[in-house]
Amino acid sequence: MNTRKKITHTTTLLMACSGALGTAQGASAQGALEEIIVTATKREQSMQEVPITISAITGDGLQRLGIEGMDELAVVTPGLHFGRQTGAAVVLMRGIGTNNGSAGNEPSIATYIDGVYNPNGNANVASFADIERIEVLKGPQGTLFGRNATGGLIHVITKDPSQESEAKFRVGYGNYDTFEGGFYGSTGLTENTAANISVRFKDQGDSPLDSSVSGVNYVPDEDVAVRVKWLYQPSEDLEIKLTGYYSESKSSTFVARKTVPGARAQNGVAPTGDFWTMNNEIPTHARIRTSGANAQIRYSFDNVDLVSISSWAKEHQYAPFDNDGTPLLLQNSYAEMPAETITQEFRLVSTGDSRFNWIAGLYLYQNSAWYDPLRVDIPTAGGIQLFNYSNQDVESWAVFGEGSYAITDRTSLTIGLRWNEDNLDYSGNSYTTFGPVFPFTTQETSFEEATYRISLDHKLTDSLMLYGTYSRGYKTGLFNLINLGGPPTPALEPEILDAYEIGFKSDGWMDGRVRFNGAAFYYDYQDLQVVVVGAVALSSASAAAATIYGGELELNAQVTDGLNISAGFAYTNSEYDQYVGTTNRPAPSGNGNVVVQPVDFSGNELFRAPEITFNAAIHYLLPTDIGEFGFSANYYHNGGFYWDEDNRLKEPSHQLVNLEASWTDPSSKYKVSLWGRNIFEEKYSVYTNNSPSSGDAYVPSEPRMYGVNFEYNFF
Repeated sequence: MNTRKKITHTTTLLMACSGALGTAQGASAQGALEEIIVTATKREQSMQEVPITISAITGDGLQRLGIEGMDELAVVTPGLHFGRQTGAAVVLMRGIGTNNGSAGNEPSIATYIDGVYNPNGNANVASFADIERIEVLKGPQGTLFGRNATGGLIHVITKDPSQESEAKFRVGYGNYDTFEGGFYGSTGLTENTAANISVRFKDQGDSPLDSSVSGVNYVPDEDVAVRVKWLYQPSEDLEIKLTGYYSESKSSTFVARKTVPGARAQNGVAPTGDFWTMNNEIPTHARIRTSGANAQIRYSFDNVDLVSISSWAKEHQYAPFDNDGTPLLLQNSYAEMPAETITQEFRLVSTGDSRFNWIAGLYLYQNSAWYDPLRVDIPTAGGIQLFNYSNQDVESWAVFGEGSYAITDRTSLTIGLRWNEDNLDYSGNSYTTFGPVFPFTTQETSFEEATYRISLDHKLTDSLMLYGTYSRGYKTGLFNLINLGGPPTPALEPEILDAYEIGFKSDGWMDGRVRFNGAAFYYDYQDLQVVVVGAVALSSASAAAATIYGGELELNAQVTDGLNISAGFAYTNSEYDQYVGTTNRPAPSGNGNVVVQPVDFSGNELFRAPEITFNAAIHYLLPTDIGEFGFSANYYHNGGFYWDEDNRLKEPSHQLVNLEASWTDPSSKYKVSLWGRNIFEEKYSVYTNNSPSSGDAYVPSEPRMYGVNFEYNFF
């Protein structure tokens, strides 16, 4: 019988970002930083012993920093860029990522929730009330996590049920007449069974976006998320977890766009109003529904665990969108984007006390994504309507294995290999109110690729480890599902990333009160799936090679039992080695028309790849006879970047400051907190591009947000 002790993660103390992630780290009784347990290698390990760059932040840490969703992680994670594109999450890490949120186009930075891969960017902006922690793994994770973890991944781990009863309720009110809150409860049902439930809601009375067009009101933020989890442990050898969830959201924030100041859209229309005053003639917004269930079974044999993870997920997005971004009725689109995903993973994980630890597994994946339909209205072209019905089915399988051998008591060698096979089927047609553009068409293709990793780590001391890693990442090819102007194009080739990294991890400074980690990396990036901005929609093409290199440093210091300081710094240098394509540039006449030009982008910087990012945070707890007072401040600096391969549209450097102050009563039942995000109301864009319909257009960030929360613990 395997008597491996189950590790229980605390939700009040864990906190780090490969050293620091911008909020308080728990301290032990002696004041040292707590050990961080992560599952980056699909087994539970100390973060300081895993030879890759990892960042991790707890649910409590997210709350203290006023971070409500995954799209705000970038302000506490150096090298991570998180934006939006028509409601979908656009994630880039160290310059790696996709700029296209269209149906069927999976991100280059993978997202996992409780070990389950989520391929749909539209669903990756959901928020939950039950987060245990979030792990950010940097660099290719192709061996253990597989396809589309080209540049890294984000792993959200939710709380497991416990036998000890727990219940917490939170409600808050903020500017723009915003009510929000959540509930988390967990209890034992029988001697071997426990269950939990989490609920999160938000209801915003007024949108942060103003309208310059009479009769147009933008959609305020509304969302609700519910998650239920059951845990059954009939013996020490068997554990079964069942999870079901549902979320629904709608908002104009991060979706509606307008022409940038000083530019012109179609017909020479100039933007009006301030940064958050939009000029659309329809209330552009996105509505997203997600639901799903998964079952995780772990059975322990002698020195081996057998793990099975089965999942099903369904998603639907509806997005009415003003393509031209002006008050004129020129061009609007209406997209219905359903998707459905089924996955199955089996793996064997060694658990014995041996010099050789290993993992082996089989992964099966099926995904369907389609437009049902994408409709584009062009009143200026005689009232023509374009309709695009298209579907992409993906069936994929992979076998993988990784082993780590302790050559000496201080030196270990890790080797991993994964074989991936992806089979893609396309079907679709396109027509207009005046006749077909192309008839119903089908295509199919397949891709095969090996991904691998080799790593050597050495402990100079018990608290200082050096490591070097070579790994390959792989993003599968895909079909363009938007084909409004002609027949479908052949499938894009897969992306390949060869990554070299050296780094160190140390946590023995000042009697364990200081954790300091760092890494340097070099990427050889081939067959980039770049975005082509057309008159009515985005598409992708494989047409580029690039080189990226840089480094990161992260620090976390428990200065006193109540004072924690953390900081992170990232430097990224990126360049297209070879890329000849086309770009949209304003016509010399300045009348708002766009000229499509062939351009050699070789030597330009990659899009959305800031050279410098920096974050720093302070968290202070002061216990008194009347309760505990807390204060958190987080600062984020982005040195600026280009939005396009042409290096013409530039996002200037910008800074964000988030604050929170709280009081907890002596019984720890009541907590009141005041919070603010983007305190100095920095104006920056979450998405900018140039298209023939809108010219140079941007999607604004949120303005200053602030409010008060009340929290009650029932036990």
